[in-house]
Amino acid sequence: MEDDAGLAFGVSNLFGSPPPVYPSDFHIGFILDKESDVRAQYERLKGAGVQLRTELSRGGPNIYFMCVGPDGIMIEVRAPLDHA
Repeated sequence: MEDDAGLAFGVSNLFGSPPPVYPSDFHIGFILDKESDVRAQYERLKGAGVQLRTELSRGGPNIYFMCVGPDGIMIEVRAPLDHA
């Protein structure tokens, strides 16, 4: 995964080891600045056929979704809700 700011995040299995077993609620998260950024990423990943674990949802003061990454690692993407 890579973003416009130059962050590159890779998960690899260089030596063919079996994937680790994570706790059922283990995940990594990306906190974005704006609600519109989360919505754009959601549409982008959905359009690319990435497996989504949740639809866009509201949780407290945030909007978020979760998808499945490499080796089944859950990924959360969230941002504060915009206030009208």
